[in-house]
Amino acid sequence: GALFVFNAWAWSWPMVNSLVHRPDLRGTWKGTIKPNPHGSNTNVSGREVDVYVVIRQTFSMVHVRLLGPESQSFSLSASLLEEAPEQFALVWLYRNEPQHLIMHRSPVHHGGCILRVGGRHASEMSGHYWTDRNSSGELVLNRIGVTRVNDYNSAQRLDAPTAAPLKLLCPL
Repeated sequence: GALFVFNAWAWSWPMVNSLVHRPDLRGTWKGTIKPNPHGSNTNVSGREVDVYVVIRQTFSMVHVRLLGPESQSFSLSASLLEEAPEQFALVWLYRNEPQHLIMHRSPVHHGGCILRVGGRHASEMSGHYWTDRNSSGELVLNRIGVTRVNDYNSAQRLDAPTAAPLKLLCPL
């Protein structure tokens, strides 16, 4: 009972978290993938791509899901490492699954990513990725909320500014 509560929630409570020193990365992050223009993979367009990253986390587990306009990546293994006091790295290996209609130019592939997290109250992460199709690049993420979404369109809706109420031009 108590171990389950600690692993699932209590580690993130401010008083407890000040003792366990683990950043709470749960939620949805918005970012940009910037491919290395000098990579050897000719199938990669080289253009920047806006993506969302959804992180599910307990004290003992991290799961990372990247949502792009044409593909999704799922972490096969992920870990949060403390590299120095209050300096963390989120490291994961992933499987990327493109939408079926673009698989001819972007096949299923695997890769890894390492992002630097600046402290336990991080709102930004940045780092680099590499793939088994000889591509690599940089990734910069900013937290947009604690809500966790399941697809790219839902992430875009979460990220969209709230619409202002309509003003009537003439009174009724």
